[in-house]
Amino acid sequence: CIPCHHHPHFYGMEGESATERERLSLLPTSPIHNQPHPITNPVHPAKLYATEASIALHSVIIGFTIGINPDTTALPGFTIAMIFHQMLEGGVLGVMAVNTRIGLTASVILVGMFSVSLPVGIGLGMHVYRLAGGNDSGDGEGDEWDGSV
Repeated sequence: CIPCHHHPHFYGMEGESATERERLSLLPTSPIHNQPHPITNPVHPAKLYATEASIALHSVIIGFTIGINPDTTALPGFTIAMIFHQMLEGGVLGVMAVNTRIGLTASVILVGMFSVSLPVGIGLGMHVYRLAGGNDSGDGEGDEWDGSV
């Protein structure tokens, strides 16, 4: 074993039932010593869904801000920042989903919500900008918005 590797292993202990061994065989294993590592703090599905809803709303608001802003000169840098931002948020949601052990249908719904929330916000922002009478040429000319709707 590895020094300072202080946690109990549950595989092969005395008095262990076949059902327990079966359950442990389904758990993720450590690449170092191939022993099962139980998930000690499973996430309640409600916490995952609340986090997804919050992130989706957050992404729609960010997308709206991008869509309503007529200045496209900062868009390349902002796009790179958003790619990393969304990637990290997606990673967090993925880890939570694995720890929650939700089904395939729920996973597909969460991935779909996460994937469309930013583009939907951008589309809404662009639509509101056009409704407000903004120039949608993207050249930065005549794009000032007087604040009236």
